[in-house]
Amino acid sequence: MMSIPEDPKLVAARERKRMIEEERRERIFNARKRLIGIDEEALEKQLAEMKERREAEKREKEAFERQCLHHAQVGMLFERNIERERRRLSEEINKFRAEQQRPETRREFDLYDPEALKKARPPCEDDAEPCGLACAQRFAGEDEGGPARRRQQKLQQRAWLEQQREEARAAEAARREAERRYAEASRNRDALATDLGSLEERLRRQLDAATARYNRALAEEQEEERRRNHQREQEDNMADIQNCLNSDLLTENPDVAASNLGPERKVGSKFRGMSAEQKRAFIEGQRQQREERKLHREAEARRKQEWDEMIMSTTRHAEMMSRDRIRKQKELDRQLLEQNKLLAEEQKAHQQYLQKFVFTNELSEEYYNQFNRSTR
Repeated sequence: MMSIPEDPKLVAARERKRMIEEERRERIFNARKRLIGIDEEALEKQLAEMKERREAEKREKEAFERQCLHHAQVGMLFERNIERERRRLSEEINKFRAEQQRPETRREFDLYDPEALKKARPPCEDDAEPCGLACAQRFAGEDEGGPARRRQQKLQQRAWLEQQREEARAAEAARREAERRYAEASRNRDALATDLGSLEERLRRQLDAATARYNRALAEEQEEERRRNHQREQEDNMADIQNCLNSDLLTENPDVAASNLGPERKVGSKFRGMSAEQKRAFIEGQRQQREERKLHREAEARRKQEWDEMIMSTTRHAEMMSRDRIRKQKELDRQLLEQNKLLAEEQKAHQQYLQKFVFTNELSEEYYNQFNRSTR
């Protein structure tokens, strides 16, 4: 029996693939060549081909999307036209039926009139009218008002259900309104606390600025007063020296000490002391000055106390709001902690379930040995 020779082209192609596979195997499984030897030209060529292929695919995809969008728009326009025409025809048919084909205009309508029994009058329509047994219209024990009563009961039940729905909706609306008001009140309290804090800080800065201005003005006034006193003292000393030189310094005559500026004014260089009445007037003036200073100190103390009370009230209010906010934050943290604990327990139970019922098979050495056996 003669064997058919193989095709040389197939043999050459198979040999070429075998050589390429051997070369690839040597290149891939050789650690040195795999880590050091890199065909940059081949990689660049592959990258360029890949880039061109991706750009061509992108262009084809964009063209296909544009075409799909155009077809979709045309289809939607066609469907809208068909729907508009169908609606118009349906409206015309319904209008023709309503105007030209009413049931009551048919000749045989009285044969299948659904209201025929309602329109017909029974033989014994009135309770006062006698009705015998042969008429079969009324029997003992019948509840003639039953249908009407049941209809009335259904209407009453429907009304009760509607009333309950309205009450439930009203309660839900009231609850939502209360929640909204509570949230708004919380925001208002937070805004008030912020405003009070900023107001306190602004008032404190204004008070410090006013105190600084007052201290500067007082220091300047005191400095000016010292300068005037010093100048006046120098002038008085010069005048005293001049008067001592030009007047009778050692005279005991009180008229000599009289000043031309008024009967109550005295010349200091010639004055030898005050009388008892003048001393009493001087002491009374000092007492009045002490009373005025005492009233001024009391008024200043009252202003300071009122200011301290206002600051303490603001501080207490801010502390109360802060404690309330801290309490709410602690409650939120506690709820979050409980929720995290529940989630942790659920996750732990899920992991135990996976380890116990799902991931039960262990991988053997045969599973790992099937990899890294070929270049593909």
